[in-house]
Amino acid sequence: MICTTKEQGGLGVLNLSTQNEALLLKNFHKFFNKENIPWVKLIWEKYYANGRLPQNKRKGSFWWRDLLKLLNKFKGMASCQINDGSSCFLWEDIWNGHNLKLDCPQLFSFAKNTNLTLRKAKEMNNLYSGFFLPFSVQAFEQFQGLEQLLGELHLEDEPDRWCYTWGTNIISTKKAYRYLIGHEEVDPIFKRLWKTCCQNKHKVFFWFLLKEKISTRNIFKRRNMVLQP
Repeated sequence: MICTTKEQGGLGVLNLSTQNEALLLKNFHKFFNKENIPWVKLIWEKYYANGRLPQNKRKGSFWWRDLLKLLNKFKGMASCQINDGSSCFLWEDIWNGHNLKLDCPQLFSFAKNTNLTLRKAKEMNNLYSGFFLPFSVQAFEQFQGLEQLLGELHLEDEPDRWCYTWGTNIISTKKAYRYLIGHEEVDPIFKRLWKTCCQNKHKVFFWFLLKEKISTRNIFKRRNMVLQP
């Protein structure tokens, strides 16, 4: 409660564990955007030179395995703007506004390789070979939509660019931290409280009062505690 932002009824004290995760997510930003950094090139060439991408199955150095624990959190706030299509999963990732696993669930159930990259899917001579046949009626309709989508997609030589839920392709620790702690609606009085002209100690006192953390007579009664005269 204390580590929740002031806008959501907390005191805005940083949760150091969550802040550390937000800082570590910058490494994924550098990795998936294939920035010109030695360790980025080393990881790509050492573990993913065969066209595969990082998954929940962790492999590599102890540092990289530990970082991969945060992969799902990064993918939850990131989407891919396709250029060469080599850093993006066809089904699992959000790319160009699409999430095929959610948009085409029936077709997804027929897929032979659910970890196919978008580039490999685009390069397939026979797209049917990537699925178990025959299709159901719904799956076939979704397959036709996928064929059209891939046909309209033109790959380039530039690396893919990843953008984030806040609308830019620039990673922000502050915004990543806000994403990780989540959001919930609270009474607007908490927002007005911190904009008042009172001293900070008065604001904190009223915050405790609103959270019912001050031992008032009513609270004692609710706890069946009898006040001695």
